[in-house]
Amino acid sequence: MLKTKTNLTKLNIAKKINSEVGLSVSFSSKFIDKTISIFINTLKKNEIVKIPRLGTFKILHKIQRTGRNPRTKEIHVIKKRKALSFSQSDFLKKIINK
Repeated sequence: MLKTKTNLTKLNIAKKINSEVGLSVSFSSKFIDKTISIFINTLKKNEIVKIPRLGTFKILHKIQRTGRNPRTKEIHVIKKRKALSFSQSDFLKKIINK
């Protein structure tokens, strides 16, 4: 039996909050938007976002380096950039691996 994958969307989360807590879907959606905005602004300041029982989000600073296209063997410069890193908590790791 093949199980289809589904994505958890903001609307799904808002509906879940509505059914379990009783807040309206529109208020829940605005709450989710504001929460994500706070996360993004915190990460922009190069600060770490720690969410207990979930994990830690932080920005990694990647330096400029040379890379190679494996197919054509052509060498390219990969520019310095920022990347988002997520480390799961031990609690989440245990729950996922049960």
